Amino acid sequence: MNYTPNVTCADYRAERRLEALRRELADPGLDEQRRAELEAEAAQLERALGMD
Repeated sequence: MNYTPNVTCADYRAERRLEALRRELADPGLDEQRRAELEAEAAQLERALGMD
């Protein structure tokens, strides 16, 4: 049985990074400036992955 992935390595890495950003954004004690930076990066990744 052959398995052919449906995503590229770059997409996979971007998805994992997005998950990490979302975990960090879930921290209620996160500094507002850091939160804004993380939200901007997450939005950029979502656009790149076609999730927006």
